[in-house]
Amino acid sequence: MKSFFALLFLIGLTYVADAQQDVLIKRTYSIEWRSNVVLNGESRLNFTNCFYKPDSKMPYFSTALPLTDNTKEAVVTIESPVYESLNNMNTTDEVTSEIHPETELSYFKGKPSLYIEFVPIRKNLVTGQKEKLVAFNLKVTSGQQSLKIGATSSQVYAASSVLASGEWYKISVTEDGVYKITYSFLKDQLKIDLATSSPQSFRLFGNGGGILPLLNSQFRYDDLQENAVFVNDGGTAGKWDDQDYILFYGQSPVQWLFNAAQNRYYHQANYYSDSTFYFITLNGGTGSPKRIQQAASLSVTPDFVVNSFDDYQYHELDKVNFVKSGREFYGESFDINLNQSFSFTFPNILQQSVTIKTVFAGHSPGVTSSASARYLNQTLFSGTYTTGSQYTDDYAMERTTTSTFLPSAGDVVKIDFTFTPANTECIGFLNYIELLAKRALTFAGNGVNDQMFFRSMEATGTGKTAQFNIASAPATMTVWNITDKLNVRQQIHNSGSFITQVDSTQQFLAFGGNNFLTPGPIGTVPNQNLHALPQADFIIVTHPLFEDQANRIADMHRTLDNMSVNVVRTDLIYNEFSSGAQDIAGIRNFVKMFYDRGIGNGTEPKYLLLFGDGSYDNKYRRPNNTNFIPTFESENSYSFLSSFVADDFYGLMDDNEGLCSSSEKIDIGVGRIIAQNIGEAKTVTDKTIQYASLPQSSGCPGCDGSGGTLGDWRNVVTFIADDEDGPLHVPPAESFANFINTYHKAYNIDKIYLDAYKQISTPAGQRYPDVNDAINKRVNKGSLIINYVGHGGETGWAEERVLTNDDINSWTNINKLPVFITATCEFSRWDDPARTSSGEKILLSSTGGGVALFSTTRLVFASSNEVLNRALIKFMFNDPSFRLGDIMVASKTDPGNLNLNTRNFSLLGDPALRLHYPKFSIEATQINAQPIIALNDTLSSLEKVTIAGRIVKGGQVQSDFNGFLYPTVYDKASSITMLRNDLSSPNITFKLQKNILYKGKATVKNGEWSFTFIVPKDISYQFGFGKLSFYAENGVEDGAGYFDSIVVGGSSANIISETDGPEIKLYLNDERFAFGGTTNEKPTIVCLLSDSTGINTVGNGVGHDITAIIDGKVDPVFVLNDYYEADLDSYSSGRVAYPLSKLSEGRHTLKVKAWDILNNSSESYTEFVVASDASLALKHVLNYPNPFTTHTQFSFEYNKPCEDLDVQVQIFTISGKLVKTISKKIITPGTRIDDLTWDGRDDFGDRIGRGVYIYRVKLNTADESASETQKLVILK
Repeated sequence: MKSFFALLFLIGLTYVADAQQDVLIKRTYSIEWRSNVVLNGESRLNFTNCFYKPDSKMPYFSTALPLTDNTKEAVVTIESPVYESLNNMNTTDEVTSEIHPETELSYFKGKPSLYIEFVPIRKNLVTGQKEKLVAFNLKVTSGQQSLKIGATSSQVYAASSVLASGEWYKISVTEDGVYKITYSFLKDQLKIDLATSSPQSFRLFGNGGGILPLLNSQFRYDDLQENAVFVNDGGTAGKWDDQDYILFYGQSPVQWLFNAAQNRYYHQANYYSDSTFYFITLNGGTGSPKRIQQAASLSVTPDFVVNSFDDYQYHELDKVNFVKSGREFYGESFDINLNQSFSFTFPNILQQSVTIKTVFAGHSPGVTSSASARYLNQTLFSGTYTTGSQYTDDYAMERTTTSTFLPSAGDVVKIDFTFTPANTECIGFLNYIELLAKRALTFAGNGVNDQMFFRSMEATGTGKTAQFNIASAPATMTVWNITDKLNVRQQIHNSGSFITQVDSTQQFLAFGGNNFLTPGPIGTVPNQNLHALPQADFIIVTHPLFEDQANRIADMHRTLDNMSVNVVRTDLIYNEFSSGAQDIAGIRNFVKMFYDRGIGNGTEPKYLLLFGDGSYDNKYRRPNNTNFIPTFESENSYSFLSSFVADDFYGLMDDNEGLCSSSEKIDIGVGRIIAQNIGEAKTVTDKTIQYASLPQSSGCPGCDGSGGTLGDWRNVVTFIADDEDGPLHVPPAESFANFINTYHKAYNIDKIYLDAYKQISTPAGQRYPDVNDAINKRVNKGSLIINYVGHGGETGWAEERVLTNDDINSWTNINKLPVFITATCEFSRWDDPARTSSGEKILLSSTGGGVALFSTTRLVFASSNEVLNRALIKFMFNDPSFRLGDIMVASKTDPGNLNLNTRNFSLLGDPALRLHYPKFSIEATQINAQPIIALNDTLSSLEKVTIAGRIVKGGQVQSDFNGFLYPTVYDKASSITMLRNDLSSPNITFKLQKNILYKGKATVKNGEWSFTFIVPKDISYQFGFGKLSFYAENGVEDGAGYFDSIVVGGSSANIISETDGPEIKLYLNDERFAFGGTTNEKPTIVCLLSDSTGINTVGNGVGHDITAIIDGKVDPVFVLNDYYEADLDSYSSGRVAYPLSKLSEGRHTLKVKAWDILNNSSESYTEFVVASDASLALKHVLNYPNPFTTHTQFSFEYNKPCEDLDVQVQIFTISGKLVKTISKKIITPGTRIDDLTWDGRDDFGDRIGRGVYIYRVKLNTADESASETQKLVILK
């Protein structure tokens, strides 16, 4: 249960604490107020990390303060408040003279804190002005009343499930009533072998209908419970025959519950299942089978005499979900048919007050529509509806009305609804109708279903009895007391009259015995025992379709991390924890069992992976639904801003949690793999295992970068920021980058800020083509983390479309997978079955994308995003032991992030995955054989420099580390000023260290390394700090380091005289390319460069970049500097590998220009032909020499580089006889093959005669083939 604390508020008054009060905690806060935001067409107040509630237009502040396990009552005081005038307030919400905080107990792993929220606005009683709170202290003191604080679970869990042994069969029901199971049903439909059992051994298990409670503290059954049943052994005693049958009480998945505060019943829809399930066994269970027992009528004078009863009915259809979000679906629409009637039949209804509850919604953008409901001439409700017209505005306005009326004669009650739209855009929707009526207690069997439920709300009280008199009771009538659904009792009656105890409201079911309901057969249930599973660090809940892939991830973590993992299918969880029905609480309760068992000794699960996509439709109302693992959807289903989906629900483990409220803290890291089919599941699993496992190589270094997943891309963190909106995007990105530059300097920062690039106008709107290009290049080059701040949606980033699905589909970074943080709106809206969002595409991409995302699923607030984003960055880097789930937990439980906005962030990917943190550190120890002394070492123009260092861990040299060092020497940071393409873009100049003096590769031997280079002439000559960045790997492990106290500037006394430009060898894809050769649509420029002084890649000098020009077009010019890497242990030669974007089919030209460090240049030129990638193409097939005597070599060109290729060369005689087959498997980054040699012998090793032969070259990929035939001549 929620616990609330007493509050003491002394705002703006002097306060002296009572001497007996102990100060538990005191914190100082400030509120950063920002420009107003427009929501639902209204201007609303805004401050950093504020949030809004659906029923209020005011911004809320929230935080949490820690409490001890045992304390006295907590008293919260706001002290030393500082106010400022509030001039931009436009709201009808009432503003009080005092600020009234609300508090609630919040728990994290059983440890309590005090959640506090309030609206930081008051009305000054002296001036009458409204004021905003800008600074204050929060003090928590202990009161006088002792209070035990704790979250210890009282739930008792079975050591073993009843399903662990015996034979089990599953059946379903869909409505309340008495169900009959016949001999033929068991034998023919469930296929049970009845020969070795008896009707007396029949048992029925199940926990009844309805959804499970969301709150952990509310009662729910653990494991399956046995139900009392009636068994008719009508034939040969002890043997099954066709006269035998069983009767049992089955419950609908929709239940009626009693609200004591309102003294009325209400129906509870089932959001997850349209059936209730029960389990049959003939040899399972323990003890004697449960049977329905008889209860005699009491021989007492009753306190109540009951001749009437309370009945209820509802009407509700699930047709439409307004915003594809939230658990509520609405029914009939009032657009064409504006008048609709709904009839209810209450046999023997009394002319007493009927209570009706209606929930009606209206979509009326920018105008006012109205709706009403009537019974006969009585108006039951009448209301108006006005909604906003902006995309962030609520789609609909909902009104809930409760009223009463007196029914006329007759059993039928008809309710008439009318919707009056203001225009044709307006639509009304009925959610549901509930009716509570009084009926005469007269048996009303109708021959089809002669069953009648009854109860009396008035006839109840502790120690009280009541006499129920059922009129018109048939002689065959049976009455069951179904108050305890597991232990139904047969109430003995005398012609329909009986007296019974009524300490609480009793529920009864009377039936004539002529007609029964029939359950649906589901089938055999194999034995299972989830209750007996061991404790585990990591739980994977998987849809059965993805079990094999889930086990692969589990095996990976068991092997690499020595982690204990339980992999469990959803259907098995439902059987033991939600009585066979799909239910989110069933999955949560399963995980909580391990949490409760382990929280006291540290063995609770730390991570939960949900393997399977989810849908806002947790049933199957939508076509092509993706409801593999159900979702927690908010109750609000009409607001784009307040409705949400949250996998956090599955991580709320403490007893007072389960509603996904602002105050609830997730206790375990939850991630989801949003696979919809086996192919997607395998793709994400492959990527996850590849990321986490030892580096793998395809055997083709040109196809997978450095030959595997290792590389200095792991040293890069990229921040991307939207333009406009003043301080909302770039300043937060700058603060995140500055945090890393200050506290985690081994990482190199890349910044792609939109307003630093030229904006162009197109017919489709403003665009930043260079930003798209920069993002795509960065992704393909690799980055440990890519963090976007700005506007976005389900199909990309920013209004200027700087990231689109086409961009994502083009990425080929399969060995350089980043983790994405997207602080933008609904980029990863994964619960819409009608669309695969861009965030999902990043995770599901088989050619690259990302390995995981911390991403948004709904509309979010920029200020709250900033705070959560800052926490994510902080926890990503402050503790390298953290896995992705730990980062999510720490960030969301940070006090500043306790608001509903954080529920909109999901972790897509494996929560037990750890980022590629380096294992070792790298230290530079010498420059030019002299020890490094901070601030005194300078790199000057044309100076020859040798830098040496070592690989260390814990200060110790790793003498067994042998591998490669990848050093990057940076010039001073450049100052980049925003272009202010739009007036609302901030006027900011930011720093970026991007100009590279040298990028190379050096040998690491016994943990030590050195490299040499000459400082280019093109450095910036003023003195300032450069940076040495290091990355090293030995094929298995890696390390990173830096030195940023190196001064760069000035010129060396060393004079170098040399006038020749670099030697350039130019290819496409690989070095086997020949002038005029064939390539694919996205070839890679391969350029081998050499010069005795080194190659200039600085980028400071105008026109001194390594550049490429396609087809003679100077716009765009491709700058290749960042793609150059020096050869191993050499500064005088190196290689460029630059991937081009898609080129048109046909002939193209390519010219590359490069400069040495003295600014001498050279050019190289080639031509090539692009073949479409749409189908496999084979060209330029030939053999050389031809004719030949002892050997010849086959060569050809094709257009599918980096794909597994089966090559087959078949040689035939002129008559068509096959004499030789040459086969080879090939994967290469190039498009030319020239190493297939034949010695003129047949398949048996014999030389064949001279003459003319036909040969056919055939290529096969996984799904297509191509072939070409040529002639060859053999000479003797």
